[in-house]
Amino acid sequence: MANNGVIYRSGLSDSFAPLVTFNEGVDKFAISEVEFQNTSSSVSANIKYVCTKNIGMNKPTVMHRAQLSGGQRTDFLELPASNVSQPVFHSGSYTFMDETFSGYYEITATVPNPESTASYFMWIKVELDNPSGDGSTLDLPNGVTGGVSGTVTWGDKELTFKGGMLMSVQEAE
Repeated sequence: MANNGVIYRSGLSDSFAPLVTFNEGVDKFAISEVEFQNTSSSVSANIKYVCTKNIGMNKPTVMHRAQLSGGQRTDFLELPASNVSQPVFHSGSYTFMDETFSGYYEITATVPNPESTASYFMWIKVELDNPSGDGSTLDLPNGVTGGVSGTVTWGDKELTFKGGMLMSVQEAE
C-alpha cells in the first residue's frame, strides 16, 4: 500500500460466545404464515415467522425453488440478501400451532425473473452470531514489531501499551 490506512473503532463489543443460543428440542423457529403475490416478472412472498428466542433483527436467509424434486433441501437456491427486507417484529401475544409466542417477525422476499410462477417453495434459516474460530488466543507478550510502547492518558484512564498492544487500563492519578 502506498498510503497509510487508519481504522477507528467505537462502540463495538467482541465476544467468543453466541449472541443467541438455541436448545435443541426445546426452542422453535418456524414459518407461521406465507402470502404469495406473483407477477410475470417476480414472485414475492410476505413471510411471517416465530421463534421462542429473541433473535433481534437478524435477517433470515431465504432459500427458494420453483419445483420440488427428490424432497431434498440441497437443491434450493439462496435468495440474495438484497431481495429480502429487514425483519419487522410485531409484539403481542401470537398463537401458532397451539403455542403462544411474544410476537412474530415479518419479512418480504422477492424472486426476480422466476423459473415459474405456477408454484413456488421457500424455507428460511437464521445465522446467529456464532463466533469464528475456537476461542483460543494468540499470546504476544512483547507486542508487535514497530508498535509503540508507553503510557497514555485518555480521559480518566491511563492506557499502557507495549509494542502497540494494550496491556492494562488503570484510573489516572
